[in-house]
Amino acid sequence: MAKLKTAILRAQETADITGTSKALTALSTDLMLWIARDTLTEGIVSPDVDVRIDCAERALALINTYLLEAELCKQ
Repeated sequence: MAKLKTAILRAQETADITGTSKALTALSTDLMLWIARDTLTEGIVSPDVDVRIDCAERALALINTYLLEAELCKQ
């Protein structure tokens, strides 16, 4: 479990550094939804407004990537 969490954190950091979610496309689409859920949960429990906004933006990017991947798989 620790290895999975480390891989997820590295992918998120890489995506944050590059400014895109390209690093997350290597992760399975189902995993993206779990990460988005955890990111939203992190934002909900945070008392800091800036953290809430950042978490919401990251979760939105993950969900958009998921939807794009799902659409591409249909074609």
